[in-house]
Amino acid sequence: GIESEKTNLIIASHSGNAKTSYFKNLDQLKVNDEIKIIYKKEIYLFRIINIYAEIKDGSINIYQYQTKTLSLVTCKNNTADLHLVISAVYSGKLEKNN
Repeated sequence: GIESEKTNLIIASHSGNAKTSYFKNLDQLKVNDEIKIIYKKEIYLFRIINIYAEIKDGSINIYQYQTKTLSLVTCKNNTADLHLVISAVYSGKLEKNN
């Protein structure tokens, strides 16, 4: 799970405004932006270190770093043949205030 030291949490979804789209505006994220993941009443913080495009060919290269990693995958805006991949590394944890 997310608590493991060398885990890579991969979340893939559609982008946009449809009911099946869980991501919106991922294309506006930049390197060094912070992402918060809430899991089991704790907030895990991740810092974006890489943003890249992958050709939609049935496979995606996902990089694993030496710490907890978060990989977000979605369709790249205005293209039919590319995925957008955002890689972020663990930067800390906060207690969630109910």
